[in-house]
Amino acid sequence: MKKTVSLLLLIVLCLGLCACGGGGAGLGAAAWEKAYYLDAFNDPTEEYYIGTAKRLSGSYSSGSVTDGKLEAELRVDAEKISVYLYENGTDLVKNSGITGISFSVLMKTADGSKTQLYGGMASGGDCVEIWEDQARSVLHFADSRQTDNPVAAALCAKNGEVSFYLTREDQPATSYLFTVKTGNFAALYEAEIATPIREAAYAKAAVRMKMGKKPIAAGWDHTVGLKADGTVVAVGYNEYGQCEVSGWTDIVAVTTGEWYTVGLKADSTVVAVGWNVS
Repeated sequence: MKKTVSLLLLIVLCLGLCACGGGGAGLGAAAWEKAYYLDAFNDPTEEYYIGTAKRLSGSYSSGSVTDGKLEAELRVDAEKISVYLYENGTDLVKNSGITGISFSVLMKTADGSKTQLYGGMASGGDCVEIWEDQARSVLHFADSRQTDNPVAAALCAKNGEVSFYLTREDQPATSYLFTVKTGNFAALYEAEIATPIREAAYAKAAVRMKMGKKPIAAGWDHTVGLKADGTVVAVGYNEYGQCEVSGWTDIVAVTTGEWYTVGLKADSTVVAVGWNVS
């Protein structure tokens, strides 16, 4: 009888562990985690990224392989998005050539919409960095807003999934396909990437203000104020739209002219409204 009870308890315990995912508890729900890049000695550095908690399954094709087994890693940090590709699940794709390799990157979201992106693997590199346009403008998150970046915006969707189809431009027969669930990406992105960048930008703004740059500016007959959260308010004469600043975000400094308003954003870009006749 005791043996029977013990056996039943063991079965219940095993079922409980399986329901929770065993040693990988939470991986099903939390698809992403914060991790640190390693140095030449495999020691953690201070630079970190948000990455998939486990490798993603997919397929690859080449001149000699069709629907081969693929595993992939997707990493997102404050400056770039990187994809690591493992053919046959073990062979990390590297570029041993003396020139970079260009990729066409097609992204598809759960609703079926597609976005054309681009990428490249540097000479001696072991990952594909995704770019936003063919001019090789690196995707980055300097203004800390998710929606400014198509990949980040897609990954921030709740309970969805995003698919990536990469094709080597010099070898069109070589392609890679994988899908990632969005899971907890949005929460990690906000906490580990967006918030630190935003806080750093506001800290710089505070330094500028201490050096004499005030959060209030006055035009000919309108006044503009920069709020602590990076938004802007304006009152006064608005004939030329110089007070139309309600949609501005991530602003770190403001200035005005007679009938215009200019804002400096955290990513060092500029927005402006008002009189625009030279």
